[in-house]
Amino acid sequence: MRNDDDAAAFDTTQPRHSGNAGKRSSVADMYTSWRASTSAPLEPTLGTGEGTSLIADYQKEEQGTWSTAAYFILIVELCERLAFYAATIVFYPYMQNMLNMTQSTANALYNAFNCWAYATCLIGGFVADTYFGKVKSLFVFSVSYILGLVVLFVSSREETWSDYPNSPDGGMGIPGFACSLFFIGLGMGGIKANVSPLLADQIKNSSPKVYEGVFRWFYWAINIGAFTGIIVSPMLHDIIGPKKVIDDGDEDGTAYWASYLFPLCVFIVGLLIYFVGYKKGYYVNVAPKGSLLADCYHASMYAIRAKKTAKNSGNYKPKEHWLDWSETSEDYSTAGKHFKVVLSACSVFLFYPVYWLCYNQMFSNLIAQAENLDKPDWVASEHLNVIGASSLIILIPVFDKLIFPGLTNCGYNPKPLTRISIGFAIAGCSMIYAGVLEYYIQDRGYFIGEDYFVDEGKEKIKIWLQIPPYVLFGISEIFASVGGLEFAYTEAPSSMKSVVMSLFLLSNAAGSVIGMIISPAMKPDTMMTVFFAMGGSLVFLTFPFYCIFRSRAAVSSVDKDQGAIMKDFDSDREDMCAP
Repeated sequence: MRNDDDAAAFDTTQPRHSGNAGKRSSVADMYTSWRASTSAPLEPTLGTGEGTSLIADYQKEEQGTWSTAAYFILIVELCERLAFYAATIVFYPYMQNMLNMTQSTANALYNAFNCWAYATCLIGGFVADTYFGKVKSLFVFSVSYILGLVVLFVSSREETWSDYPNSPDGGMGIPGFACSLFFIGLGMGGIKANVSPLLADQIKNSSPKVYEGVFRWFYWAINIGAFTGIIVSPMLHDIIGPKKVIDDGDEDGTAYWASYLFPLCVFIVGLLIYFVGYKKGYYVNVAPKGSLLADCYHASMYAIRAKKTAKNSGNYKPKEHWLDWSETSEDYSTAGKHFKVVLSACSVFLFYPVYWLCYNQMFSNLIAQAENLDKPDWVASEHLNVIGASSLIILIPVFDKLIFPGLTNCGYNPKPLTRISIGFAIAGCSMIYAGVLEYYIQDRGYFIGEDYFVDEGKEKIKIWLQIPPYVLFGISEIFASVGGLEFAYTEAPSSMKSVVMSLFLLSNAAGSVIGMIISPAMKPDTMMTVFFAMGGSLVFLTFPFYCIFRSRAAVSSVDKDQGAIMKDFDSDREDMCAP
């Protein structure tokens, strides 16, 4: 178990003990002494990681100590992601080839599932921070996850269909699939909101640089699971059971129940591993703080009333932020400060929906595009998703051990906001490449409905030319997705880690909503325009994102009355907080 002193080392909510700091030989020593002698907590601000990054570059960075609990949680997340990707990677062909849905309908339903799954992150974050804590919340939402996988498995079995495998009408195929999406989405959202903050809670000697590495390796574990699920699941339904001739004359294996039984078994194994760690008392659990969102609401109402009262009385003096009017409340002043941080973080998350919209294409329209490419018999259309996962498995250690340390040694240490900007630009280029590839697909043939035919004398484009979008997006995730996880955790007040993480993940739901809105336009003969529009929009948004948050992250709104030592510290602090 982690020593309480480790947990409190950077916890700005802990009371300080008085003492005489004396003279110090360095700004870092002076600042550390001042933090030990003052009873006023440092107000968390955008770009500072709730105060933890203010002294990070002035202290010797220690390698965070990975406890046994941290490794247990990494393994559990690997199993959960393996189960998720093993199930969802075959959703798209299952909907089209077994449930007889059109490309537009399958797109809309897949985006609806994503929207629901990431929207439920809010439920998971609220339940953890308010009632159960992160450790128990993972058990609660795992029940829903397992139930969904069981329904998915049963509803895809031959015994539950009236005309298997030709038509789902009259059987459990479509209603069972819809029901499973509900329960899997609820379980995934609850787990997703809590597992990465819970992992970070287990790390000793934590600092912003340590958290950066923690979330990279967390993402590495995710992609080990994704890689395995994407490889194994499509092979299972194709190898086992009868074949079905689909519209373009190709054959597709119909034993999707095997592809759904596999993730069910893997998830149960992961849950058992998590339970072993729980019974042995490995996990550090931050106790829930009560009705946090309610406190934020009351702080907001108090601030609005206080501002209105000041205007009516003629004593109105503008404040830096409207929530600063809650400072005079005895009950909600702290909640007001925390809520201000949450709102600042959410302004960063507002740019993410277009990124996630592009990300979701790897599991929908890029798979549909692969159907129109020339591929060997041993390669399924959905198999190229493994390229993205494998590129991350290879590149995350390279970036963590070579590239980012090399940049630091050269005097350049990109902060999360800069890394997010770079990730956006790379992801946009990925979609633009997909648009160029689609142009050449359409140049060599034509569509009748959703079926693709090659012009006489021409050949289909090789599927290997679809590798670059997956590799580019994998690289973008190292910057944008990992940077977002790090930013969401370090910016959040200690009592609202899961809630803020859920707000970051909610941006994925917003991306799925956009996908549902434009799904009627996602037809085979319009996909070139769709890919160009997505990629161009994300590249365009990169520039205002970088310009806006580069300047904001360089400014800290630490209380101006914190003491004379802060005056000596200000000039260097700006360099640390800049992206």
